[in-house]
Amino acid sequence: MTNGDWPSVAVVIPNHSRIAELEEALASVAAQDYPGRVHTYLVYLPRPEIEPLLACLGESVTPISSTDDDGRNPIAVKRNLGLRNSTEDLVSFLDDDDIWDPRKLSLQIEAMGCEPVAVAVASRILPFTDELIWPDSLGKERWRDFTRLELLGYAGFATSGMILRGHVARDLEFDERPEWFSVEDYEFRSRLLTHGPMRQMDGIHLGYRVTSTSTSESVSEGHPDKMADQISDAVLDAIISAGDRRAMAARTFSVLSEVVRRPDGWLAPRLVALYIAGDAIFRKREPQSQFSDDLLSASLSGRFFGPIDRVILLAVRISWRIGFDSFLLRRLLWRVMRGAQAIDRWRVRCIVR
Repeated sequence: MTNGDWPSVAVVIPNHSRIAELEEALASVAAQDYPGRVHTYLVYLPRPEIEPLLACLGESVTPISSTDDDGRNPIAVKRNLGLRNSTEDLVSFLDDDDIWDPRKLSLQIEAMGCEPVAVAVASRILPFTDELIWPDSLGKERWRDFTRLELLGYAGFATSGMILRGHVARDLEFDERPEWFSVEDYEFRSRLLTHGPMRQMDGIHLGYRVTSTSTSESVSEGHPDKMADQISDAVLDAIISAGDRRAMAARTFSVLSEVVRRPDGWLAPRLVALYIAGDAIFRKREPQSQFSDDLLSASLSGRFFGPIDRVILLAVRISWRIGFDSFLLRRLLWRVMRGAQAIDRWRVRCIVR
């Protein structure tokens, strides 16, 4: 296969304040061993510190200034600007503090073309602090398709490093409403999964920086995209950020309340909502937050279980104010969710066969 036969790839990198980490992210894209054309769209906040870096960019990087995101989700705005400027066959996203394995694009695109052809392919992440050492290859790369319940239940599938069909990404775009900040990736994937199989590779090809000073600008610390792959046996720890559990839980309920209204969204979002509610109830007392209370009230307004939604709302609010912390009950709930996801995988395999 010649270079012209390989699909072209657009890489969208949103940036707000980082410089050193951004340089490493850009270098990891330039180091890809992919034989096709790769073009990067760097969507940045204008500021004096970034000017020297912009002056050194080559022809394979298009810088795009982002100045108009007031009242909107700034990460969604930046990613959408990159998507609108792209024309490539495939699109991949990279957070400005993450690093790619040089083999990532080639391996993902190969996996994408395997039958049934996938709409998106992600890879597992490798947390690192100062130095990133990629693990040795374990031989032939393996992958598996995620089910709806896994994707909605945060079983993994990081957006940073994900590659997907370009026309699909441009048609969908990210939702820019501000109340969905830090769950914009989750909402985007909830719509993406209706367009075809979403595949995750078993290999680790995305480095995620976890130092205290480099929390991702694309996602908050503890964001589900990153945490789900690190703490696969504690789904709500993947859903809720360590700094603001109430807000993240309320935002996730809000997204699920939209998913449940779609024609193909009856069962999975309800199961995930029940798990989130149960986990929230059996946690320690949380600080007061009018934003979280209002968003939670709007989400639990009858869309999930009719009048029972108000009972769930009351139970979560009481727990947030009083606290019914129980690790054992949370662990039991997680085991139930894991069992449901395993059954869902088995069901899908039986249908495919």
